[in-house]
Amino acid sequence: MTLPQLDSELTTAPRPTSAVPTDDRSRTLGWERVRGRVTSWALVAASVAALGETAGTVVAGRVAERPTGMAVQLLALCLIGGAVLDTMGRT
Repeated sequence: MTLPQLDSELTTAPRPTSAVPTDDRSRTLGWERVRGRVTSWALVAASVAALGETAGTVVAGRVAERPTGMAVQLLALCLIGGAVLDTMGRT
């Protein structure tokens, strides 16, 4: 194929259409969908995860400054706990 043939094929190809209708009201995010119990737990889990990861950053600085076994265990707890809660908040 030559370049002009490829150009003509690209310009004549139909554009793909979206499979999701744009006027579907059931897909809109409103307060009715946010007020659910599962949403509340997910937001709490994500917030606690963010606090755990922040605490992990502080502990990582302390481990870098003066490493001890207890500090490394606390760092592992903050990071793994934060990751678990973050996953719970996303699902």
